[in-house]
Amino acid sequence: MSLDDQELLSAVLDLPPDRRVVIAERIYDSLSSDQHRDVACIEEAEARLDAFYRGEVKTIPADEVLEEFLGSE
Repeated sequence: MSLDDQELLSAVLDLPPDRRVVIAERIYDSLSSDQHRDVACIEEAEARLDAFYRGEVKTIPADEVLEEFLGSE
């Protein structure tokens, strides 16, 4: 038994969102090389750093983060 593209798409779209995410990730992984993912990660890191330098993100001092995480002693 074989599904054509439209039948396959319809079947996938009928699945619950969590199952569709798993399928989408597996398809993406099959198309993407490690190098492509590395480039995407680097681009994202650079974009976040640029946003930091432009003052577009709220920063929290490390001591405040640690105090919240570890609690006051």
